[in-house]
Amino acid sequence: MTATLIACPLCGHCFDPAAHAACQTCPLHAGCQLVCCPACGHTTVDAGRSRLARWVAALLPGAKPGERAILAPLAQLTLADIPPRSQARVVGFGALSADQRTHLQAYGLLPGHRVRVLQHAPVTVVQIEQTELAFEAELAREVWVEAWE
Repeated sequence: MTATLIACPLCGHCFDPAAHAACQTCPLHAGCQLVCCPACGHTTVDAGRSRLARWVAALLPGAKPGERAILAPLAQLTLADIPPRSQARVVGFGALSADQRTHLQAYGLLPGHRVRVLQHAPVTVVQIEQTELAFEAELAREVWVEAWE
């Protein structure tokens, strides 16, 4: 059985809510419909346990009731996939340490923020507002984005 991953809407960290032991120590855990991000501590609704979230998901086109946000890293676009002189919106992060995510977020690389890819060789360079950041290829492949028109 594969784990169902959800992405933290605040920091973009992907985790399996069933394997997160910190929430299981909470005295309200049995009836709780929330999950806590192990990276930043942000609390969000677990759509797999919340009746209200399942009901809202059933109203949305293309959504299946009780479906969680499943992230498949191979299906995601990364900064390395976006052509130069194009824009993208950050949607999350792959296998980055908490320190790496914190460092990138300090420069404004946050889920929901727009970036412009300037070049890919010799390193990937992106512009976030007035800041330019250079990424090695391995790091650029761990920042998940969606194309911005």
